[in-house]
Amino acid sequence: MNAKQQAEWEQKYRDAVQPKLDEPLLKAGLFYRTGGFAAIALGPFSGLAAMVSRTVGKSKSGGFPNQFIIAVTPMRVHAFKCSIAYNKLKVKEELAVWDRAGLRVTAEETAVNTKVTIESPAENEKVVISTGKDALSQSVIYAMQEPVGVAA
Repeated sequence: MNAKQQAEWEQKYRDAVQPKLDEPLLKAGLFYRTGGFAAIALGPFSGLAAMVSRTVGKSKSGGFPNQFIIAVTPMRVHAFKCSIAYNKLKVKEELAVWDRAGLRVTAEETAVNTKVTIESPAENEKVVISTGKDALSQSVIYAMQEPVGVAA
């Protein structure tokens, strides 16, 4: 994704997500469940292995759909169901919301994407999701990791 495309998608996320929020949007981007690429790779060889991979990914992601939007505001992190078709983004219902205070977000680069772990000790919740390696995706991760009160 070049700089122009990144700016276009940043604006698309902002325009689609901001009306759903009661705080200013800092960053937003597309995320997805882990295990999807493994399921695709395993599919031709073992349908059962592909199914297990998808099931594990769904379980680790807290039941999130295949793709969703993560939106970061000054005080919270939101997950929204979404659809993307023909370069148009539609943000649907909210799937989860976490207070950023006390939230632990770690990221690990893998062969094909970035694995992100969001831990909320206050809610005894942990989800493992994935996003791209591009600058826009990384900026969303950095915004989640910033201490509350620091502008992203």
